[in-house]
Amino acid sequence: MNGRRQPGVFSIQLADTAAIGHVSAGLDLYRLFEKLAYENRPPGVPLDVNRAVQLGVPAVTNLALGLELLLKVHHFQVVGEYPFGHDVQKLGSSLPAPELDRVREIHKSLFDDPSVSKGVEFSYSTRPPGDGEKKWEPVDVSTYDLAIAYVGPMYVRWRYIYEEFQDEMDIRVAFAPLYFLTRAIHLAIRGFKGSTTINMTDGPPA
Repeated sequence: MNGRRQPGVFSIQLADTAAIGHVSAGLDLYRLFEKLAYENRPPGVPLDVNRAVQLGVPAVTNLALGLELLLKVHHFQVVGEYPFGHDVQKLGSSLPAPELDRVREIHKSLFDDPSVSKGVEFSYSTRPPGDGEKKWEPVDVSTYDLAIAYVGPMYVRWRYIYEEFQDEMDIRVAFAPLYFLTRAIHLAIRGFKGSTTINMTDGPPA
């Protein structure tokens, strides 16, 4: 475990609370971002890109970090240790088979609910309109495995996203996988039948 000492069993409460705090903050920022994206603007008035970045980037980083912490909490519930690292795909794919199957089922149930919005996407290009503007392909995050692969090391990338800006730059992020994954892992934690349970009534906003 890289020589690092594992925290005690009571640390799970703090980890879970911190995770929910990050997710809740991310969702609050996302809702403001969504409102900005969909609000009616007079003809010819473009989206306020600076405001979109102020809301969108920290929404991504908070949700991605919250998801990472929730996955680590679930690992601790199951095997008694917190895994290290920030790659959500590795964390989410290395759960034992029964728990992995369970979160897949939960994710499918949530994603297939037609009453739940799939959210908006954040995209930004430094290229002038019509100057070889990149055509975005649809992102398929309809399953747990596709969603977890899409998120991957998103937290690490997006907290320093400005470092990727060159003369020409295209970035894009879909919020749907962040929302559905955090909900699925949160429900898996609350429904876990092992010896390490967390009894809390509050959680990330639905």
